Amino acid sequence: MSCSHAAASSRPVSGPMAGARLRARAATPFAFADADGFDTHAWQIPWTLSPFFNRRSRWQDYIVTQQTALAAASRLGDTLALAHAHHLLGHAQAQVGDYTAADPNVRQARDLFRELGDQANEAVVLNGLAGMLEKQKRYPEALAVALDALRMLKAVGHWWTQATVENGVGWLYAHLGQYDRAVTHCQRALSLHRDSGHRGGTADTLDSLGYIYVHLGDTAQAKAHYTKAIEAYREIGAPFGEGNSLAGLGDAFLAEGDPGAAGTAWREAVAILDRLPHPLADDIRVRLRDLTAEDGHGPEEQAAADPADPADTGHLTGAATAAR
Repeated sequence: MSCSHAAASSRPVSGPMAGARLRARAATPFAFADADGFDTHAWQIPWTLSPFFNRRSRWQDYIVTQQTALAAASRLGDTLALAHAHHLLGHAQAQVGDYTAADPNVRQARDLFRELGDQANEAVVLNGLAGMLEKQKRYPEALAVALDALRMLKAVGHWWTQATVENGVGWLYAHLGQYDRAVTHCQRALSLHRDSGHRGGTADTLDSLGYIYVHLGDTAQAKAHYTKAIEAYREIGAPFGEGNSLAGLGDAFLAEGDPGAAGTAWREAVAILDRLPHPLADDIRVRLRDLTAEDGHGPEEQAAADPADPADTGHLTGAATAAR
């Protein structure tokens, strides 16, 4: 897909202005494609935008654009387009916890890629299905699906996607208490992601390793991995990942016996997640209430004792400093 207006400015733009410009550019061709009946463009543009919407936690935009993509693919009668649209719409719906809507889309995508003989994309869909099962705490079932995906990717030599699935397998082994296996898979994923320069995948795997090391009792390694994950998520503009890893960092501090640092990390996480918004923020509030109940301070006293501004998410305040 060409983008002739990309050369309009000779100066590279970074930071918030770059994000705004990308959003504006993305919206214009998509709106014209949908309105003017260019169905091929109307499914391909959302496909191109899906990583951006997902990483930036813009899940409603992700859902709406994929609904449009699915309608366009249906009008075209294009099996490949339908497979991609069902997959990405299901993924977007799963991101907001709507598994009832997501499940049939994901399974339809799996069947269509299987019909096409596209093992690499079928494995990607299976990995997403495993993620949905994991979110519903169906860990053994999720692991079986993820291992199927991993075997398929190894068979076709699709090492880029293999890295993502290796991390997912490690994450699931960790939730089943098999931490040595979890470390092996996640370290392999981390090496593959770093070799390919995939910063998002690297951040995801660092987060997984932070969780694993907390449960192995190695809080120093846990803090180091969570801190690197937070920095990576911040660099790529992934607020949910940043907030989620801050929550994990708080868990690591608490396991180490430092409730003050845990509370700082959790309050920063809540501030980020509330702005999305994301229901994980409510789970972290429960941890904060439990924490203040244990130390005998009410919420007002705790806030007065901690001068950190929870709205200032541009800095990790004391949490990252103590983790280094």
